[in-house]
Amino acid sequence: MLKVLSIGEGVQYGTEELIFSSHCKAINFIRNKQVISVCSNALCPGYYRIILDSPNLDSVRTMHFTEGQLEINGQPCSMAEAQRYEVPCFRTELGIREISRRLKQCFDIFRDSSPAHSVYALIHFGQDSGFAGALSADFRAGRDYLRQANYKMAVKCFKAKGFGFTPGGDDFLAGYILGLSFIQKVEQKDLSGVLDLLFYASLSENYLVNTFMIQSRHLKPDQDWADFLMSLVIEMQNPREALCKILKHGASSGYDTLSGFFAAWEII
Repeated sequence: MLKVLSIGEGVQYGTEELIFSSHCKAINFIRNKQVISVCSNALCPGYYRIILDSPNLDSVRTMHFTEGQLEINGQPCSMAEAQRYEVPCFRTELGIREISRRLKQCFDIFRDSSPAHSVYALIHFGQDSGFAGALSADFRAGRDYLRQANYKMAVKCFKAKGFGFTPGGDDFLAGYILGLSFIQKVEQKDLSGVLDLLFYASLSENYLVNTFMIQSRHLKPDQDWADFLMSLVIEMQNPREALCKILKHGASSGYDTLSGFFAAWEII
């Protein structure tokens, strides 16, 4: 019997049978143009995630969730160890000067290790030809549009562009929206107009990308990102360990999301 380790607070009751994408560590079921993910124990808890105590989920085809019960492929799972993942409220104990200092320290680590095809590297070091060269030109233009507050044109430069199943440009946009949402929270600024414009312009037919955008807009990150954000605003925490976990996301996905996050804080 499979054991459930965690169920995110964003997972609602229902039956899921339509799969958007899958691999051995995650099965992404479609729900309302976004995804609910059934994940292996290699991944952290998340807002729209169900974590099972199994290293491989290749056999998962359906999921049914009701009060106190989860079924995979019609078979009940053990709920004895299941925890509800809830996103923290991100109350800050620090002033903006200390938060900015910690962000700069994190940026230095990020910058010095960015891979060649990450969004950050393509913007700042560029490529002269081919697909990477075209991406470099688009991403540089997008960065400039962001600096000019021309958000619709900026989104066009990043959206659905890049390497990977969730393209780097989309990861950048999700990170940028997350960064602004976090600024809105910790600095008590009303950025809802800009956030909504960016959010709706960034939605697409890629339901996995849409899920990232929804989580970023509403400040509902998965646990690894939540740990990183908390480490920026809690007095006795060091963000280095949490940052390094994000840097390990995919080939460059963590770097690309962080590129957008740092850009929102005007560090890049």
